[in-house]
Amino acid sequence: MPRRRKNENEIVYVQTSEGNSYFAFDYYESEFGKRKRIYAETKEKLEEKLQHIKEEEERRLLMYLPKNSMLKDWCEYYFRSLIGKSSAGELKRIVELFKSFVYGTDIDRDMTEITVDDMNRFYLIMQTKYDIKSVIKVDEVIRKIFLTANEHGIKTFDFSEIPVPEKIVSKQFNEVPSNYIPSAAEMELMLNQCMTSTSFGTLAWVISFALMTGIPLPRVVELTNKDFDFENKTVKTKKGIVPMDDKCIEWLKSVIVKKNCMIDKESPESPYPITCYSLSEKLPSGCTPDEIIAYMAEHTEIRNEFVKEYMNLKPDDFMFISRKNSPVCLSNVQRILRTVAAKCNIPKGITGKSLHKAYIVAELNKGKSPELLKARYGYKKESDILEIKAEYDVRNMLL
Repeated sequence: MPRRRKNENEIVYVQTSEGNSYFAFDYYESEFGKRKRIYAETKEKLEEKLQHIKEEEERRLLMYLPKNSMLKDWCEYYFRSLIGKSSAGELKRIVELFKSFVYGTDIDRDMTEITVDDMNRFYLIMQTKYDIKSVIKVDEVIRKIFLTANEHGIKTFDFSEIPVPEKIVSKQFNEVPSNYIPSAAEMELMLNQCMTSTSFGTLAWVISFALMTGIPLPRVVELTNKDFDFENKTVKTKKGIVPMDDKCIEWLKSVIVKKNCMIDKESPESPYPITCYSLSEKLPSGCTPDEIIAYMAEHTEIRNEFVKEYMNLKPDDFMFISRKNSPVCLSNVQRILRTVAAKCNIPKGITGKSLHKAYIVAELNKGKSPELLKARYGYKKESDILEIKAEYDVRNMLL
């Protein structure tokens, strides 16, 4: 193995155990320890290589040099300058943070018009809504973006007048505001994250269903098979009857198949492995659970027949179960919800109640009446529904 004297950002001399030697320079080292390293037999040759690479990068970047002073254009220019110097994972994370934290805000405009007061307000809002670790990362990058623009002749305010976030964190910023109400776009982001990620397990099913129906998480985990009426596209809760759209129903049928296949795979002694249904005769022989899932995705008639048989045979079974064929633990679902929100760069403070309120706001924006939503979700007064919309509007005005 090579023995290397650690000297970051400088040319280093490397000598192997076989007696070979060379000079090297690390362009970057990722969080996983992976390096992009440039080699040469001599220090002089390595310096020539580095100079050539630098000139090529400068020529490439000139193609993207903004011809204006818009912040977003300079952000994208800076991000392009990081390609090949930062790990792809880190760069992707930075870009996603800026999409959530910076783009579309009051400072997403001409940099020459942004004042110290504008930036201080932006920082105050950012630290109120998001976790401090992400805020510090955005601050670190945005300072470099302004510096890059300044070096190319864009005149802006003096960024040194803006305190570094970690130095102004107080108790009020560490307090997590409760029940942040996400927007419709943020709800869609979380739904996509739940449906595409394989790391959240069956708990993501509960969150997905809450996102698609507006039913509060505590009521979702209580639902049993007999509560669902696929023919009328509804689900009955303790508070009212909630409609399900076609997308939700198709997804739910696939979940039922996956649930039974999961039980078949992990608990073959279960009282209802998938092979105990009459459906098993219609499946290709020797199918594994994963193959059954794929087969039913292609043959929806067979899948629908199985779902109907399963729902009739097991009316009192919980719809959403853990991997051990037991009811889902609500606290675990809430933990996964926080993880999903963080991956989507959703502001801190989101809870299960947040999803319910967000769905109500979305339904009101689509033209649904407060009276209808009151009956659907079991509220006593229409004013309770309108209060949720007012809460959402006020948060958007102030944050």
